[in-house]
Amino acid sequence: MIRRFFLTSTLVAATFLLGFPISGFSEILLRTPTENQIVSPVSPEFRSFLELKGEARRTKYSDLDYRKEMLPLVQPVPTSLIWECTSGEEGPFTVSVSETRDFSTPAAVLDVTPEDARESMRRDLVNFLIGRTYFWKVTGSLDGKKIESKIGSFQTDSRPPRLILVPKVGNVRDIGGWTGLEGRKVRQGMIYRSNGLNGNSPDRHDDKIEFAKKRPGPSRLTEQGLHVVNEMLCWKTELDLRGPGEVGSMSGSPAGSSVQWVNHPSSNYKSIYKGGAAEMTAKNFRIFLDPANYPIDIHCITGADRTGSLVFILNGVLGVDLDDLSRGWEISWYSPLNYKERFDPLVAGLDGFGKPDDSICKKIEAYLFAQGITPEEVAKFREIMLEPK
Repeated sequence: MIRRFFLTSTLVAATFLLGFPISGFSEILLRTPTENQIVSPVSPEFRSFLELKGEARRTKYSDLDYRKEMLPLVQPVPTSLIWECTSGEEGPFTVSVSETRDFSTPAAVLDVTPEDARESMRRDLVNFLIGRTYFWKVTGSLDGKKIESKIGSFQTDSRPPRLILVPKVGNVRDIGGWTGLEGRKVRQGMIYRSNGLNGNSPDRHDDKIEFAKKRPGPSRLTEQGLHVVNEMLCWKTELDLRGPGEVGSMSGSPAGSSVQWVNHPSSNYKSIYKGGAAEMTAKNFRIFLDPANYPIDIHCITGADRTGSLVFILNGVLGVDLDDLSRGWEISWYSPLNYKERFDPLVAGLDGFGKPDDSICKKIEAYLFAQGITPEEVAKFREIMLEPK
C-alpha cells in the first residue's frame, strides 16, 4: 500500500528529473519493463478474484474474512521503470513517458516513488490507461553532452478496471474499459467514480441548523490531489449525489472553480425505480449528454451505493453485461456491500421494465424511456461513450 507521494513540477508531462552528482557514463540501459511487456494496475491476487465467473466470484465476495484479507490489495499497482548505467553512475537523469514514439503526447501519469527510494534508478508510476502501448526513455548528460537511452516500450493490460490513484481520495476508478454493445469498448478518461472529494458536513446530524447554514465537510484534496484532478485527469464536472444534510452550505467543488459542481441528491439500489428517485436518474443521465461536461467524476460519500447504482445504469445502457456490471460494483471492496440486500434488488427492479426475456441493456433502456429519456438521447450517450468498432 503506497503511503507517501512525491510529485515533480513537471509531472503532467510525465518527465521526472532526478538531481544527483554527475560523473561520466557510457550508456543508459533500460531494464524494466522489458520490450512489449504487459503491465497491470491490478494486483495478481485481485485479478484472480475478478477472473472468477458469476456464482464463484459471488461466493468469494460474500466471505467477509476474505475481503478483509484482500483489502490492502485492492489498490492501483504502480508500474516500475528501472534502468542502469554501464559504469554505475547515478545521474542526473530525466525520465520521459509518452503514448507516442516521438514523445509528442506526454503521458499523464502520477509518480509515487517514495522519497526514501529517490536515489535509485527507478520511478513508480500509476494512472496509465489500460490496453495502451507506452514509450519511455531516460536522458542524462556528461560534460554538457546529452546522452539518451534507446526508446523502450511496454503495454498495459487491456482488462478493466482502470484503477486510479488520487492522494487521500479513495475508491477512484475509470468506468471505461469494459466491453459494451457490438463489442465496442467503453471510452476511458470520460467518466470517473470516487469517494466524496470532501467529507460530509460535521453538522449533518444537528436538526437545529438549517441546511444552508451547515458547514461543508473538509476537503480531501491535497496539493498533489488537486494537481492530479485538474492537470492530469482534467475533470470538468463533479456530480455529487449526496443529500442536503451531507453537503451543507457547499456552493462549489473542492477541486476549484474550473470544475463545475452539480449536486443531485440521489437514491440507490431498489429505490431508484420509485417516483422522484427515478426522475432524478433521468436528471443525472442528461448530465452525460453534453460533451462540454466531460471528463466527469461521480461520487456520493464512499462512492459505493448511490454512485454504484448510477454507474450500473450508465454502463448497463452502454451494453456492459451483467457479470461485468457486478464486477464493477464489487470493486468498492471496503464498503459493507452485499448482494442479497443491495445488488440483487437493483437488478430485480428492472423486471418492471421491458419484456421478461429482454437483456439488462434493453431493460435499462425501457427504464430510462419511462422517465422521459428519448431514444435519441440514449443514442447520443452511446456515441459519446463507446469507442468505434
